[in-house]
Amino acid sequence: MNRAYIRLASGYVLLIGVVFLILGIYLVQRISDAQHEAWIDDQRSTTEMLSSALAPATRAGNADLLQDQIDQIGNSGQVAVVAPDGSLLAGEPVRNPDNLSSEPDIDTALAGQSGTATFVDPSQGQTAQSFTEPIVADATLYGVVVRTIPASDAPGTWTPLVQLTVLLLVVCAAGIAAVSAFMPRIITDPMAELTSVARRVAHGDLDARADTDTWDELAELAAAFNEMTGELRDQVQAIDFERARLEAVLEHLNDGILIVNPRGAVTLINRAAEGLLAVDRQRALIRTYAEVVRDHELVGLIRNCHRIYDPELPLPSRFIELGRPRRAVQAFAYPISQGDNQLVIVILRDITELRKTETVRRDFVANVSHDLRTPIASLKALVDTLLAGALEDETVARDFLSRMEVEVDDLARLVEELLELSRAESRRIELHQIPADIGNLLRRVAARLRPHAEPKMITLQISVPDDLPRGFIDPERIEQVLVNLLHNAIKFSPESSEIRLAARQDEDDIEISVSDSGPGIPPDELDRVFERFYKTEKSRSDTGSGLGLAIARHLVQLHGGRIWAESEPRGGTSFRLTIPITPDDYQSPE
Repeated sequence: MNRAYIRLASGYVLLIGVVFLILGIYLVQRISDAQHEAWIDDQRSTTEMLSSALAPATRAGNADLLQDQIDQIGNSGQVAVVAPDGSLLAGEPVRNPDNLSSEPDIDTALAGQSGTATFVDPSQGQTAQSFTEPIVADATLYGVVVRTIPASDAPGTWTPLVQLTVLLLVVCAAGIAAVSAFMPRIITDPMAELTSVARRVAHGDLDARADTDTWDELAELAAAFNEMTGELRDQVQAIDFERARLEAVLEHLNDGILIVNPRGAVTLINRAAEGLLAVDRQRALIRTYAEVVRDHELVGLIRNCHRIYDPELPLPSRFIELGRPRRAVQAFAYPISQGDNQLVIVILRDITELRKTETVRRDFVANVSHDLRTPIASLKALVDTLLAGALEDETVARDFLSRMEVEVDDLARLVEELLELSRAESRRIELHQIPADIGNLLRRVAARLRPHAEPKMITLQISVPDDLPRGFIDPERIEQVLVNLLHNAIKFSPESSEIRLAARQDEDDIEISVSDSGPGIPPDELDRVFERFYKTEKSRSDTGSGLGLAIARHLVQLHGGRIWAESEPRGGTSFRLTIPITPDDYQSPE
């Protein structure tokens, strides 16, 4: 029995020794494998760095520069660069250059992933190791880097201890090799794929998804990763949508908007601000606000907005003038916080038209008061005179009553013109548009006002082409416009001069002009002559109300046309208006 125990103990000792031997061999093997894998990772990292270094030359397609860079690499193995179509761009590959795309590792790199392969070098007759890495820039594949290293340069994967014991532990080694062969497939490959997907997401590919068809723990991790990526994509899309909507709103605002960062640089400028400041948007975004606004008052408002801004009080503002021609602008500036930074928002509100409207309103009140005050004062004086005793003298009374009738007629005419202008501005005038012969209309207007022109020996010339189409107008209203224009031309033309009435076709419209050789209108008053009660300096002494051109403008606009004035520096004015041509599908009312 003692022998049995000894044998049993010897067996246990032998078993323990074999176990320790196996463990030792296993540890040595794992250390050797780890060294080899570390070498493989280093070579892949080196290949990846080469891919980044050669990317600019590859992207530019500069083969000479690419070859020079490869020659300067040094002891990094034999390097070659392969184009996406499988052709050789630079370097000398170990394998057949005519069939590179058929190599598995190169084909893998052409698909956008790192590759490696072991093969027999035909020129040296020894085993070699290749590493491939895609050259990608801006999500575009421009080529593949191929590094070839002799297998003899790799660290040994079999230690002397393993070599002595491998014959005794073939079965164990085979089992360990089998397990080692399956481990990357079970764990390493899914983790590498998940890492690759994470890198794609980090580079902006939010549609990348990890494979969930793996073992349980990794499947849960991949599912959670995919869920996170989906939520991230939704959030990014929502942010992009809000940003696009905000940019669209800012772009179409009538108010100019500038945003200034803490360093004083302009980070946003919309179209309205670009027009008010007369700057180019792209150049403005790389300059300071002082260079962009170029107005000391506005610069001071932006600089001091931190100090004077109080959210409980109305926004601080300043009235300034910008641009050529000058535009009246009300400027606001206030700070907003963005994390640790404080931005400044500048609002530029164009109030030029508002100022002009206020001016027109004041002029309107002043002119109406003036035009009403004169006849009313005359009537008051005449009535007082009659009441003071002149009524007893029949001759004087009739004379005064005649004067009063003239003043009352002037008042009635002014009120009628005001009512006509009011109806025209509110579009309450109903037009009765029919096809009309423009030549006949001009001749009728000329005949109507020729008695006014003859005392001044003014000649009225009419020029109308024979093939002029009919105008689609309300003849009575357009005649009213032309009578006003011709009457003004006769009034301001010198004696023995000529007034030209002309009409011509201008695409889908008919252009009518009334041209005189009078004193002309200053350029800055050409647009204002159509305002209510506005009179040029040369017509201040005229007894007219100043409403005729305003009414004419609205009547032409009701026809869908436009009216404007042109004046020569040496004298002479042309009033031009456009009216529509009769449409082809017009049918006269029965």
